Amino acid sequence: MTRVVAKILGTLALATFLVAPAAQGASISFFLDSYGSDPAGVRATLDDMTNVGFLTVTLETDAIGDLGGQTADLRGLWLDFDPAPDPDLEEADIMLITGILTEVAFDTLNTGGGNNINGDIPNTFRGDLALEIGTSGMSPDDIQVFSVKIAGLNVSQVSGIAARATSVGGLNSTRSGSDKLFLARPDFPPTGDEEVPEPATLTLMGAGLLGLMYFRRRRN
Repeated sequence: MTRVVAKILGTLALATFLVAPAAQGASISFFLDSYGSDPAGVRATLDDMTNVGFLTVTLETDAIGDLGGQTADLRGLWLDFDPAPDPDLEEADIMLITGILTEVAFDTLNTGGGNNINGDIPNTFRGDLALEIGTSGMSPDDIQVFSVKIAGLNVSQVSGIAARATSVGGLNSTRSGSDKLFLARPDFPPTGDEEVPEPATLTLMGAGLLGLMYFRRRRN
């Protein structure tokens, strides 16, 4: 009976490798290109592996010094999508993880109050999704890390990303600069897509391999 069970588990393991579905996911991190007079150095991360069913977008200023130690107050995040989300995105699809989300808007490069990316970045960028971050000036909040997750999207749908940074400067300076940043999909680094086995798949694989090991030991 034990030998029969081992054979069954081994067969399940083989079937799992051949036909079991696997979740697709990617996580990429890169610096946005500066289009202003005071380069801020903003790193963006796109991830659809950490929160399954969501696209997680994170902006971080360059306080660690990868681009000269400039830091900034993050004021806006814009995204373009291709293909477009289906169904259309709604405000309820955007959930804050870190920072302060002041406003959610669609199809605009300007959320008001001076928070815009008009006139500097390539004119092919539409601003399918626009997120206003925090408030004007670094005194009230000075946000240097901002992160949201967006339901129903994945990394491959992002065709462009832009950001607005104010109060740009060195860590011990008056930080009086500002910057507008952008990166288009063709310039993204390789996504490094990889298959991530689902929990049930891992369980079957483990049980099957144990069964095969036991059967082999019995034969020897």
